[in-house]
Amino acid sequence: MTTIHITPAVLEPAAAAQYVGLSTSTMEREERSGNFPRRVLLSGRRTGFRVRELQAWVDSRPAADLAPPKNCGVGRAGRAREGVAA
Repeated sequence: MTTIHITPAVLEPAAAAQYVGLSTSTMEREERSGNFPRRVLLSGRRTGFRVRELQAWVDSRPAADLAPPKNCGVGRAGRAREGVAA
């Protein structure tokens, strides 16, 4: 039996946010400011984002020049992480 793999052409907003690694609120803010691909209307009230436009947007993002922070052994709010001597 042949297996057919179908790649979606359009993603719903929550899946689009996950695809590009943003929260939905950040993605919506970027869309409103014109810095993110616009939604397409799929039916009367259903919208989505074209995967090819999302990928082009990701590809257009500049590389980060910030180095990751050093592992200092401290978790959030200054609390020592479990299993790490402070």
